[in-house]
Amino acid sequence: MNEHEKNVLVSSGGLANESKDVIWENPHPISLNFKTASEKALASVVTGIVSNSDNTQILWFRDLPFDAILPVKPFKKDFTPEKSFILGKVYFFPYKTPPRSDDFRGSIGNVDMQVSPLSTDPEYVLTGEMNGCSIIITKETADSKSFTAWHFPSPDSYKKVYEQFLEKYKGKIYGEIKYSDYGGTKDGETDGVNYLFYNRSRSLWELSCIPVKRVVKLDPADLKKWNGNWVEKSSVPRKKRDLNFSKPIK
Repeated sequence: MNEHEKNVLVSSGGLANESKDVIWENPHPISLNFKTASEKALASVVTGIVSNSDNTQILWFRDLPFDAILPVKPFKKDFTPEKSFILGKVYFFPYKTPPRSDDFRGSIGNVDMQVSPLSTDPEYVLTGEMNGCSIIITKETADSKSFTAWHFPSPDSYKKVYEQFLEKYKGKIYGEIKYSDYGGTKDGETDGVNYLFYNRSRSLWELSCIPVKRVVKLDPADLKKWNGNWVEKSSVPRKKRDLNFSKPIK
């Protein structure tokens, strides 16, 4: 058994059987800064996750008060995690900007999933950390077997394109997480870990929002441990919403 295997707590098979959302139940805040996390932990740098391809994990660090999500890849020779939770393969959709009304598909990060996934399909749909962006869920027709998750960049900054998007998908929007769901009034309460989880025991998709607090570190000793913004738990309440694909919200 190698060092990584010793530190694995939960396998993807266990998750599928139990239908347990370990991201939601993770006791520490999570950073979705893939580049910084991989620079710290992995032998090669990554900037995201290959959708429905990379095995994925929640990684606990020994010297940080927060965790990260990364692909399962070889660690640096001098790095050993405290523990890791294996999520299995996940769907992933990236942050893109600027959005364009003449090419929503090409200019906005998005990914398609089945409304009723197979037992072998991923149960998580992940994207990058949000600090002003929205997740929007659309389904083309009432009887469509698939739906789309979009990472819409900062609707406040791209208000006109956002309104055009809502008009194009009028009657086809089934869920949304906005900045008002995760942004708070205290300093640093600007970010959110927002994702979808397929609850197999309930046979439905859950749209989840975990607000996190951004902490700017200037001490070189802190930056040596993590060369970027740290994260803490936010005072903004977390939210989970069931996706009801028989009733659009907009």
